Amino acid sequence: MKVPYEVGRAQFKHLARAQIVGMNVGTLKILFHRETKEILGIHCF
Repeated sequence: MKVPYEVGRAQFKHLARAQIVGMNVGTLKILFHRETKEILGIHCF
């Protein structure tokens, strides 16, 4: 069974909080169901 999903990505260097605390290295990736928007997985590195 295939799950319809989308991927959202954000780099820490573009987030205001990361700039304030000086952490500008890292990426956040979120996988979510295309229709229900339910979070299927998160990868933070």
